[in-house]
Amino acid sequence: MSFSREVIKSSKKIRRKKAFEIFSVAVFVSVFLFVSWGYLFQNEKFLITSMIIDGNSSIKTRDIFNYINSKLSERYALLFPGNNILIYPKSEIESGLLKKYLKIESLKISYNGFNKIIFTLKERKSVFILCEHPTEDEKLKEDVADKCFYADKDGLVYEPAPSFSEGVLFVFYENKRVGGILNKNILPVEDFHKLLDFKDKLVSVAKSKAPVISKISEIELKSF
Repeated sequence: MSFSREVIKSSKKIRRKKAFEIFSVAVFVSVFLFVSWGYLFQNEKFLITSMIIDGNSSIKTRDIFNYINSKLSERYALLFPGNNILIYPKSEIESGLLKKYLKIESLKISYNGFNKIIFTLKERKSVFILCEHPTEDEKLKEDVADKCFYADKDGLVYEPAPSFSEGVLFVFYENKRVGGILNKNILPVEDFHKLLDFKDKLVSVAKSKAPVISKISEIELKSF
């Protein structure tokens, strides 16, 4: 009996020793990785120290720079710098810029070494105007006029158009939408292009019948 108890005690000691060894190795590896990552992520060779912003014309470079820099200034786990090119928040910056500035149609990020990052923007071109008629309640107020917005080639409405020259851009009119119109399409893209094709064909037929007609400059959209 005493012999079996000694064997049990011995086996327990062996298991505790192995568990302690495993735990010690795990702690060592964790500390080693943490220190290595800390050195790697804070190494100046991998820190973004300059950026180039290209392609913007109406959006101020300083505004874009300040937004990007605010994201790069953040830290991960209070230790790792956000401007490390290996871990910087690329997706967050991309989605944030596209959401903040609706006029940005596309954004490309490229690199020149490990320290310079290049943001190349493509801004939407104003091709159409959408004007919303005021609601019945708004019409009761004085000096309430249509609110107009710029739209791109696919009919995506992206910014207000407080003033514009008539006859320069094609104008769509519609009743005011619930929830606003910004970052929405005038019509579904496929339907929008079908409407434009129909408009062009109508102008072509009209010109053949009455040459004095040169173009259609606006369309009133109605909901049924």
